[in-house]
Amino acid sequence: MRLLILVIIPLAVAEEGVWLSESLNDPFCLIDNKISWLYVRGFLSSGNVDKNAVKTLNETQELRLDRRIYINPTIKVPPEVIAEKLCNEVIKGLNERFHIYISALQETSQWSPAITKNRVYIEKLRDAIVKRSNCYKSVNILSRKLDWEKLFGRDYKAFSNRVLIWDRVDGNTCDRSKYVPFGGWRFVDGIIYKHNTVLCGNRCDISCLFA
Repeated sequence: MRLLILVIIPLAVAEEGVWLSESLNDPFCLIDNKISWLYVRGFLSSGNVDKNAVKTLNETQELRLDRRIYINPTIKVPPEVIAEKLCNEVIKGLNERFHIYISALQETSQWSPAITKNRVYIEKLRDAIVKRSNCYKSVNILSRKLDWEKLFGRDYKAFSNRVLIWDRVDGNTCDRSKYVPFGGWRFVDGIIYKHNTVLCGNRCDISCLFA
């Protein structure tokens, strides 16, 4: 008699998060809508700290939200300046450390037309953030295949050991089977799958993060 062994592989559970680029209208509304993650824009591609981030991070400090910060860098501002400004002007008074996401998207950040310059810059930005361990927990990436390869080249894999949030523009479902690998990431950790959505009175993007 043959013994049949059935192996069940659990599916990854996705929790939803909000990517915010403006001041938050109703913090408690996020909890009511079962939002687990809040991504706040901390730095603008104009070269300045986003003042809305300070307000939002203060207002949500007591809520049961995993709060994170994303930045839209500009190659015109030295990496050390971005890391220092964000640490001193946004994070310092919160007595907390944050996961940081570098936006490697062409439309929200300012990069060089030269791939080599972009590689040097993003690595220096990573290093500048990492050494300020009093403000930051980790450095991660938000990008999509077309943008990443145009900015850094197809063979660039220096961040493949970091968390990747994939900005999906070809659908509105949290489906990572549609992900096409790039940058050395075999799998995607999270997906922005709804853009320019209104939630709790704010215009935002919606993402899922796989536990």
